[in-house]
Amino acid sequence: VSRVALCGGAGAFLWRKARALGADIFITGEAKYNDYFDCEGSPVLVTVGHYESEKIASRLLAEIISAKIANFAVYQSELDSNPIIAL
Repeated sequence: VSRVALCGGAGAFLWRKARALGADIFITGEAKYNDYFDCEGSPVLVTVGHYESEKIASRLLAEIISAKIANFAVYQSELDSNPIIAL
């Protein structure tokens, strides 16, 4: 694996863009059953959960913005709510 594409949330619709950009793996929050067939394994479609992917993506985005624009204030919400609770 040399190139990974990432989209937090429901981003499966972007798998064609990930392929066009040469991604080996496309990680997103959720996908439909047929999305896996449509990709035909290129890129490999990986879903990690809608909430979980957005939590990771927002943290990464905040880090990237802070590193690139030093005088730009980045605030992340302290609210952490997942509507799906595993019992």
